[in-house]
Order: sequence, then C-alpha cells, then structure tokens
Amino acid sequence: GSVYNGKVLNGLRHGYGVYEHKEENIKYEGDWANGLKHGKGKLIIQDMIYEGNFHEGSKHNLGKLKWNQTGNYYDGMFKENYIHGNGYMVWVETQEKYIGQWKRNLQNGYGMHIWYEPKGEMKYLKNRYIGEW
Repeated sequence: GSVYNGKVLNGLRHGYGVYEHKEENIKYEGDWANGLKHGKGKLIIQDMIYEGNFHEGSKHNLGKLKWNQTGNYYDGMFKENYIHGNGYMVWVETQEKYIGQWKRNLQNGYGMHIWYEPKGEMKYLKNRYIGEW
C-alpha cells in the first residue's frame, strides 16, 4: 500500500507532504495542490530521480532527471512530463553529450551533440555536430 504524511485540504493532498508506495518503489516529497504534485518536489520511481518543478501532476518547467542504473542525466526544461525546451543531456556509458533544444523527449531544433569514437588503443576521436535536429 501507500502512505501519505503531510497537509490536506478538503480531503486532498495540499501543501507540503511525502507520499510513498514501497511495493512500486515510488516516493514523492514536495508541494501538492488539490491532490496533485504542484510546485517544487523530488520524485523517485525505481532507479530514476527527478528534482524540480511540477504543474498539475506533471514534470514541468525547470528540473533535473537522473537514471541511477546508467548514471545518465538531464538538466533543463520539461513540459507535461516530457523533456521539452532547452536542456543538457549526458549519456555516461557512451560518453555523449547534447546541449540544445528538445521536443517530447527527442533532440529537436538547434543543438550541439558531442561523442567519441575509438581510434586505436587508448585513443579517441572527438566528434561534434552543431545545427538543426
């Protein structure tokens, strides 16, 4: 089951509170409004951690997202739970970085993508694309 410890207004989560559902490995700590995540908060779902702003239950505006299993992370804008707007993404295992515009979780618009290719023993070639996606 789930547990909520925090403020309530008219039977709904409202104000600061902590929600936890141990079986599904979900925890939210932050602001609520009318029963929805709204304002600043931290959401942990399994190996993913999001810290930032929420709007009517969705990740929205500025936030940081990290995947603990891979170490990958994103820092930037969100809209309705999507990576959307300007942001910075790092893929740790493949040593890739993207700085630029996003639309619904995809690189979209102007940006710079950097990646490395192996070129012999202990040598890597740095590649870069700057432009429209």
